[in-house]
Amino acid sequence: MNVYLEMLYAFGVYSPIQILSSGPGFTQGYVDEESDSVVVASHYYFSRHMIEKIGDFMLEDKSPFLQTGEVRGTMGSNYKKPDLGQILSLFNFLIGKLDFLEKYPLDAMAG
Repeated sequence: MNVYLEMLYAFGVYSPIQILSSGPGFTQGYVDEESDSVVVASHYYFSRHMIEKIGDFMLEDKSPFLQTGEVRGTMGSNYKKPDLGQILSLFNFLIGKLDFLEKYPLDAMAG
């Protein structure tokens, strides 16, 4: 799961060249928010309501998007909590994109 969440983060904030040239641990590197790949990824993530999806994912059964009768699994256990660092970094990155938030407002249930 950590690799999948890191992939979502990397797609949103790094160019393919940065990913290919940096190797393991590249997600700790510099983010060029003005690069074409980051702008394209931001448009995609905002058009797909990624902020709401990330919040829904992290809140699990406490999410305002939970439908009546929907059953969701729990991540982690009392002994091992899930590592949500990468997806939380993506969430924070997207929340900071005020120009995109104006163009793609959050769902009323998310606010």
